[in-house]
Amino acid sequence: FPHTAPAPTTPRTAMEAAAADLLAALSSPSSRAGLHSRFAAYLQPFSPHLPAANPNPKPPPKRATKQAKQPPLPPDAAAVRPLAKRFLPFLCRALQLLPPLLLPNPSAGGDAAGLDELLEIYGLTLDCLAAISTCLAGKPYSVLLQRGRFVCCLESRGHYARAEAEAAATLDALRCALSPPTAAKPSRGAASVAPLLPEPGIAGEAGADPEVTTLAVELTVCLANCASKGKVKEDACYERVRNLVEQLRPWLRIPTEEASKKYVTLLVNALSRCAISLAAESSFFDADLVREFCVATLGECEKAQLIERLPI
Repeated sequence: FPHTAPAPTTPRTAMEAAAADLLAALSSPSSRAGLHSRFAAYLQPFSPHLPAANPNPKPPPKRATKQAKQPPLPPDAAAVRPLAKRFLPFLCRALQLLPPLLLPNPSAGGDAAGLDELLEIYGLTLDCLAAISTCLAGKPYSVLLQRGRFVCCLESRGHYARAEAEAAATLDALRCALSPPTAAKPSRGAASVAPLLPEPGIAGEAGADPEVTTLAVELTVCLANCASKGKVKEDACYERVRNLVEQLRPWLRIPTEEASKKYVTLLVNALSRCAISLAAESSFFDADLVREFCVATLGECEKAQLIERLPI
């Protein structure tokens, strides 16, 4: 019988095959060794538009709260449009697959290295998505919504130093995205209580978006948990959490009543852990901060009728 030779693989077909192999490897624990390097090689065309380094998810030996990664400004849409056309479906599929793979799973306790490999890939794909954000339709803060899930994964894996840095950078980016230009910088007289979140009333359409509330709550809970679980001994971290909870109040009126109750419970539990940590290590902190934080936390518990649910 006559035999027809297979058509030579075209560059596009080869690219699609490589993408399919990478996506399949995400779900296979035996294929995760070196997977971040393979993703980095596949996404190499993004290199000129990415942050200088995609940091390792493991916390550094010493805390460096002032070294939070600052993402570069998104490049001009025309410069990255070819990348968006070529890679957007792959990035979207990877970002759908990654969060469930990083959920707490007792049976995966022995695969810490593999899960950290997934975290590095998650961070890389988010950086690539941010690089083409000027080409994306939809909400101007949609990439930040994705990054909020990444921050939660970092915290759940115990990478508190990096989770705090990512949460702080994401929070700052959210504030800039929601604030009108004239409100981007706090006035000199308000420096001590600089707004970490704008009022919903000045945030345009975003001021009625429940997803913004979800993201702001996620970031606040993450910052509180990183402070308490990471045994942070810096007053500023706890003052930031306290200010954020105050500034979240108008945003908590936007979701449904059921969702709002869930968020309040998350916030109160996170505040309670911080208060217990402050009280247990009070000699390391300003006495006024410890007293005011604990009193404020008890007040929040009472208002939410959650006194009996204080964590022990």
